[in-house]
Amino acid sequence: MKQSRPEVFKFGGVAVGNADAIRVALAHVSRAAPGVAVVVSAMNGITDLLLEAGQAALRRDRARCDDAAAQVESRHRELVAELVASPDRANALNAVITESVRELRSMTESIAVLGELTPRAQDALVARGERLVAAIFAIAAIEIGIDAVYVDATEVIQTERRLGTLWPNLLKCERAAKKSVVPLLAARQVVVMPGFIASGPDGSVVTLGRGGSDFSAAILARSLGARALTLFKEVDGLMTADPKSVPAARVIADLHYREAAELAYYGANVLHPRTMIPLVDRRIPLYVRNSFRETSPGTRIAGDVKPGSYPVKALTAIHRQALLSIEGNGMIGVPGVAGRAFTALSQAGHSVSMISQASSESSICFVVPESEADHAVAALEAAFEPERKLHLIDRIDAEKHVALIAVVGLGMRGTSGIAARTFSAIAAAGVNIVAIAQGSSELNITIAVAESDATRALLALHSEYQLHKIRPLADTTGREAKLTLLGLGQIGRELARQVIAQQPHLRRDLGIDLKVVAVADRSGIRIDDKGFTPAALQRFAKRKESGARLFERGSPLTLRELETMMRDELWMLPSYRPVLVDLTSEEKIGRASCRERV
Repeated sequence: MKQSRPEVFKFGGVAVGNADAIRVALAHVSRAAPGVAVVVSAMNGITDLLLEAGQAALRRDRARCDDAAAQVESRHRELVAELVASPDRANALNAVITESVRELRSMTESIAVLGELTPRAQDALVARGERLVAAIFAIAAIEIGIDAVYVDATEVIQTERRLGTLWPNLLKCERAAKKSVVPLLAARQVVVMPGFIASGPDGSVVTLGRGGSDFSAAILARSLGARALTLFKEVDGLMTADPKSVPAARVIADLHYREAAELAYYGANVLHPRTMIPLVDRRIPLYVRNSFRETSPGTRIAGDVKPGSYPVKALTAIHRQALLSIEGNGMIGVPGVAGRAFTALSQAGHSVSMISQASSESSICFVVPESEADHAVAALEAAFEPERKLHLIDRIDAEKHVALIAVVGLGMRGTSGIAARTFSAIAAAGVNIVAIAQGSSELNITIAVAESDATRALLALHSEYQLHKIRPLADTTGREAKLTLLGLGQIGRELARQVIAQQPHLRRDLGIDLKVVAVADRSGIRIDDKGFTPAALQRFAKRKESGARLFERGSPLTLRELETMMRDELWMLPSYRPVLVDLTSEEKIGRASCRERV
């Protein structure tokens, strides 16, 4: 029999941050096992502790090194004490922790003596955070009956040097996974692997940088030909905007890879843009879910996502930026000015997040982080010193306290008026636009505004594109229908029985999740956004069949009272898509109750 494609789960630092969080993570794994590989981050705060230990060693601060090592040891021993009941397994894990902390102390002593913390030594320092959690996670899984096995990431994730940086050699990763991971999955074992770390070109331990554990999971998913990758985090998914700035922000149900990459690049900290690179050509869907909310479907990111009814899907902002400008009439018609500017910035170690140029070629501007502005200006001054002396370039300076706002959506392409609506909304909010940029793909409009105006601009744009009306689907892999039963007489009771009886068929064969979320009659209304259980529906039916009122209250409601109650309570459901089934003999109430707010 052909082996089914596995899933890959990745749990972030908060999702493995303590024993309770790991129990929740293990429950996710248990539901999916076998046929799942797991990648884990270090516990939240541990990587910072390990980096701090290295810096303290450079300062020869022995007390701070010892304190960091003691915290690393105690936090992991607490996990073992709470998650592992078997004395033999607990003793084995505690021995691993002891040895890891001994190595940590030894390394910090060497750093203090040499007065040098090389990238290689730093990678070796921080690698123990992920390795310790992965070892504990695997044993904790075994403790609850999951056949789990630890596989070190250096056996699977192989890197090479490309353009001066480390990058996964995807072909080698695939071969390594087929050798060390695929046989274990075929034996119905759950593979647990540390994220963030990999094997360098010389075989040493290296790290994959910011978002490294997500990247590790994506590489593993590609190498295994996984059917899906799920990143379990402490958030519900990617949102239409940062809820700290826009309280009405909503979770986005579906995003195209390109939309998600734009959001990730422009400041959506939930996801790093590199994460999607290994997945795109293999068309592996990526899910971002909240580890602590099983009922939250999260965000699905894939290549089959269509533009949908919202041309703009999300907004994001990068704060604390600076706008660098090069201006001068002597630039007009002179080839290579932009190229020289980019080269100068690149050689000085600066990455540009936005570019804008006047059609007259008399000015060009770039956006870099505010903390880098002075250094970047100095680099440009040095590069264009001859032109400055001849007054061909009049000015090179930086405008600080700038924020970049990105308006992102696949449906923007070919939809007329998006730029006009964007600029009008910002202007109506009293915000001045400093600079703009739009790519030929029309997937993103980027606007530079004063930092103090960023929140007002976000609120105005979120309202303009009505992103507060976006509602995530309850199951992004299928379809959901939420029913309101108005009336529970003989016909209503029969419909309720059929809904209960047909649910397994509808879910299994048609991919439809049919839920009754509200029941109403003249005695009142009862609502459950998650859907009433079959037992609850049966209780309602029996109560009505016995001749009793559905809900205890005073005198029966008038039609107007029932309409008002339904309007006030039913439409407030946070993810309601109304399918109202009118089972009453009344002529008006069903029609009145179905009027949707606009």
